[in-house]
Amino acid sequence: MKRIGYLFKKEMIQLKRDKRSLVFFIVMPTLMLILFGYALSTDIKHLPTAVYDKDGRYLSRELIATMQNSDYFDIKYQVFSEEEVRTLLDNGSVKVGMIIPDSFSRDCRSGNGAQVQVLIDGSQPQIASTALNTSTACIQSLSERITNGIQTQNIEAEPRIWYNPAMRSANFMVPGLIGLILQMLIPMMTVVGIVRERETGTIEQLITTPIKPYELILGKLLPYMTIAFFIVLIVSIVGSTVFQVPIKGSLLTFGLVVLLFLLVCLSIGLLFSTIAQNQLQAFQMVIMVGFPSILLSGITYPRVAMPKIVYYFGNILPLTHFIDLIMGVTLKGVGLKDMWGSFLTLVCFEIVIVLVSIKKFKKKIA
Repeated sequence: MKRIGYLFKKEMIQLKRDKRSLVFFIVMPTLMLILFGYALSTDIKHLPTAVYDKDGRYLSRELIATMQNSDYFDIKYQVFSEEEVRTLLDNGSVKVGMIIPDSFSRDCRSGNGAQVQVLIDGSQPQIASTALNTSTACIQSLSERITNGIQTQNIEAEPRIWYNPAMRSANFMVPGLIGLILQMLIPMMTVVGIVRERETGTIEQLITTPIKPYELILGKLLPYMTIAFFIVLIVSIVGSTVFQVPIKGSLLTFGLVVLLFLLVCLSIGLLFSTIAQNQLQAFQMVIMVGFPSILLSGITYPRVAMPKIVYYFGNILPLTHFIDLIMGVTLKGVGLKDMWGSFLTLVCFEIVIVLVSIKKFKKKIA
């Protein structure tokens, strides 16, 4: 027992010295529980919605109020053209667009029946299904209320699912999984290559040569970039052939988005390799980013269902913005002008991470 006690004391001292691992083992489970406990919700509410009310009379205002009061729809935009509704759906600002015809009130009162067009972003099947069912229920609820006082036929919803009419989950999951695979695999390869050389001492031999720091960084990263391109090529071919995921947008835009995300992932790996003292710590850092990305980026659970604080926390994850971009290219067929916000955010991520990484890398080799 005494020998076991000595070993116990020795391991505790070693853990105390390895503060990064100790923080990871103690803080991360608590942080994960808090974040995921709030984030994991299947009750999808407060869908951002745009309304084009051509009628503008009492009954159309009642319909809008019914949608708003249901808690499933947040009327974010009152627009004045169908083109504005389309633009908001294309750039992801709203998930639902409702167009009320100018004859809505008149058709209700005349007994001819009225129709309301509901446009739904079908890129995320969970959200689309909720929007379809609840919008129909809200319109039916108003129809039943006004029938008591006005001779009218039922108001009918005219739903249209855009981008993914069949609401195939593969169309959303496969592009998102491509991003998740890259975010987990590319930093892992990078940190293994760099940290392993620092542990074996071979990187010190490179430093003694006339090579400059930026040349050393590029020389280390370019092979992983080449491997990453092959990975993207393989998973893209599998996604489009096996899972029949379309790429409706420009292949050039698709390639540019993937290239930018690859650079971000490589930079994350470089940053972790400058912080970690060994490969275990580097793996822990990759996992620390990977787990929140799985649940908070929107690939598993819709972000619109998350509390605001968790929603905003998801904005600091590169995968969140990559998913927005890749969905826009593959399912919506839109260009960068409709997704400039997410694209610029990834560019900013890349610039900041690279600058911090280079600064810390220079300190490591100084």
